[in-house]
Amino acid sequence: MAIYEIPLAARILFIVWAFRARLALQAYALTEFKIDLRIDIFYTFLFDVFYIAYCINDLPEVYRKQLIVSGRAGQTTDPVNSGVMS
Repeated sequence: MAIYEIPLAARILFIVWAFRARLALQAYALTEFKIDLRIDIFYTFLFDVFYIAYCINDLPEVYRKQLIVSGRAGQTTDPVNSGVMS
């Protein structure tokens, strides 16, 4: 099923959901892990659900980079397996 076969109303709902999920994911990352998560607006609009899934899957890597930048690299480098992001 190609993208043009999806009804317009469903496509609009996907986009609206993606932007709401984007805000929720940014708020979650900021409150739980003190990460200013950058989620691109253009990619959110273009790839909607797929880009949000990518950002969720990339969150442990962003967290690891944040620990390195903040100088806390020795604490934990795997938030998923250490229970931080479970």
